[in-house]
Formats: sequence, structure tokens, C-alpha cells
Amino acid sequence: RKLKENRMPVQGTPKNFLKQYKFIIECDRLGDTGFQKCSEFESDIEVNEYAEGGAIFNEKDAGRLSFTNITLNRGQTFDDNDMENWHLEAANAGDDIGGTGDSYKANMDISSQQRDGSEGRRYRLFQAWPKRVKVGPWDNSNSEHVFNEAEIAYNYGVRVVS
Repeated sequence: RKLKENRMPVQGTPKNFLKQYKFIIECDRLGDTGFQKCSEFESDIEVNEYAEGGAIFNEKDAGRLSFTNITLNRGQTFDDNDMENWHLEAANAGDDIGGTGDSYKANMDISSQQRDGSEGRRYRLFQAWPKRVKVGPWDNSNSEHVFNEAEIAYNYGVRVVS
């Protein structure tokens, strides 16, 4: 069988990689909001190590599961105060001012969107809240937009498979 001159033979199955086009946040506290950047999702299992009597090596068992915080970045708008207000509510809950309890926590979905509008992946964060909010920097010597950065703490997260 002859190949056409300008064609390379296909070897294996081509991969369909996820594109990093757009991220959508769905949360009762924020509404549906787009972000430019979202940090990686990372989980870690603690290792419980122990030695049985007479063993020459340690046994290792899975321990507690922990999740790193997520950092979100987007352009700041004049009427965008939802994240800052939510952050202040969480700060007040830390002192239990007004007896808010855990009412400052909310579930949050983060989904990646492909250029054609289809959904790439979706992750659900449970009992999330903004640990840190940063607006700026303020520099009038350039023409860049002001960005809002938020670090989101959460108890645990899962990938949502549709």
C-alpha cells in the first residue's frame, strides 16, 4: 500500500487534550462567574507508618486526606464586591460575631469550558470560603487591568462526572 507523498502515517490513537480556554464558577455566594486563571487541584493522603515486631521494614497505611486551597484570578470590575463581602463574612464568623456558625461556607463548582462552549471538566468543592482576597496592584504607569485574586479554602472536593 502506498502513502501519498505529503501525508504522514497515523500511529496510535490521537489524544483529545483539554483546552485551557475559560473557567466558570458556580456558587450561591457569587452567582455564575468567569475567571481567567484557576490553580491546580491537589489532594494528598497522609502516610501512617509503623513497624510490626521483628519486621525489617515499616508498614505504610493510608491516613487522612487533605486538599490544597484553590487560587482564582480575574479582572476587577467596579460593581464586583461579592468575593470581598463573602471574605468579610468569613472573617466575622472566625470571631463568631453575630453567631454565624458555618453559614459563611458554600459549595462551589468549577468547570472548564472549551472554545466551542462544551464543558471540559467539573470539580465540586464542599464547604468552600474565601480565605484570602487580594485586589491590585494599583499602578498608574501601565495600561493593564486591575486583577482580583482569591484563595478558596474547602473541606474536600470531587470531580463531577456527567
